[in-house]
Amino acid sequence: MTPTAAVPFPLALATTGPSADGALTSGHGLTFLAGLAAGALVVAAVAFLRRRARRREAASLARAIDALGRRGSDDARNAELTAIAAIETGAGLEPIAASIRRTARSLLEQESTLATRLRELEAVLHSTTNGFLALDQQHRVLDLNKAGAAMLGVRGADVRGRLLPEIARHPALLRFVDEALERGNACEETLTLSHDDSAHVHATAEPLRDSNGRAVGLLVSLHDVTRLKRLESLRSDFVANVSHELRTPITAIKGYVETLLQVAEEDPSRVRRFLEIVQRNTSRLSHLVEDLLSLASLEQLEQDVRPSVSLVDVPGASIVQDVIEQLSPQAEARGIALEARIAAPLSLRADKVLVEQALANLVANAIRYGPERATVTIGLAPDPSARMAVISVRDQGPGIPPVHLERIFERFYRVDRARTRRAGDASSGTGLGLAIVKHIAQLHGGRVEVDSEVGVGSEFRLRLPLAEAASHPQ
Repeated sequence: MTPTAAVPFPLALATTGPSADGALTSGHGLTFLAGLAAGALVVAAVAFLRRRARRREAASLARAIDALGRRGSDDARNAELTAIAAIETGAGLEPIAASIRRTARSLLEQESTLATRLRELEAVLHSTTNGFLALDQQHRVLDLNKAGAAMLGVRGADVRGRLLPEIARHPALLRFVDEALERGNACEETLTLSHDDSAHVHATAEPLRDSNGRAVGLLVSLHDVTRLKRLESLRSDFVANVSHELRTPITAIKGYVETLLQVAEEDPSRVRRFLEIVQRNTSRLSHLVEDLLSLASLEQLEQDVRPSVSLVDVPGASIVQDVIEQLSPQAEARGIALEARIAAPLSLRADKVLVEQALANLVANAIRYGPERATVTIGLAPDPSARMAVISVRDQGPGIPPVHLERIFERFYRVDRARTRRAGDASSGTGLGLAIVKHIAQLHGGRVEVDSEVGVGSEFRLRLPLAEAASHPQ
């Protein structure tokens, strides 16, 4: 049997059957052709849609690549990188998309690390007591920390981008910055700021350089040395005052001893008088040394983190009575009455020895400078508003002019510098008594005040914490 050749189905369909069925056969052929055309259209549409999807994916990847290099706010940047890290594509572009995702995740990690380090750096810069000022070559502010703003008297919103002369009008600082930018190397200088003649800063300037080593600006470090300058001035004044106070009794002692050596045998009657003068000067010198040591000890206690002061509950009345008993002979010698006025039995949280020393200094001054046959009143009363006890000393002396009231607690400050003192008069005071009173009050967390009227008298008030409201001195 001869094999029959395979005939394609459409051709076979078109050529089979009797000719009478020709019309039917032709109809089936047209239907097939229509289906074939529809299939081709579907294939073309699918291909078109795939090409368009790939174009969209490619455009999306292109936008993602472009976004990787853009800058923006931290929040917007993080959101954008997060979206890129989650991007999806078809199989054809998946390798590119995977690479972009890896890059986005890496950038997210790097920017998160940089943001953390930046926050840490800003926290350090804004918490330090030194001021830092960063400028570009055109004197525009790149950054200024809180301490620097406080030193320069800058207040208000962020000053970055503004010119330095607009925010800080300090001629000395502007001149220093000009010279530092012109020189291009490190320099330093102590400056007096114009908004406060008593404010001093030590400025150090270093060039700001880019990755290629080119100078792009200036970093100025500001260290407040106002307190150091004030201490240097006080120390200088203190040395001068001590030298003067010591010179007076030493010169007197030296002169009278030399005189004694010359006249001792010729005029014995003068020996006793000269020896009394030497004794008074020696006593004055001893008092001065004791006050200097006491003041130095109090200042050291104030500077200690944990002062070794013995604070206990002490009846205020006992302190007042002890001081009255101690100074009664001195008061009786001048005919002065010491009167105690205790409003209520109060207990203080205090070092009894130090408080007695402070009160004794106030009462001794009242006796020393008050008129004879006057009255000195020592009072003790509560101050409920501040939960403090007030120990007051009122005299009937000459009073203190208002111009001196702010300075009388300074070391060696005297209201009447023209007051004549008999050589070696130990009762004239050392000029340190009120300074000692001030330090004792501060050491207890209190203060000393004064009211005075010329020709009427003065009242000094020592405010100290009550026992139940006491706190350790800082």
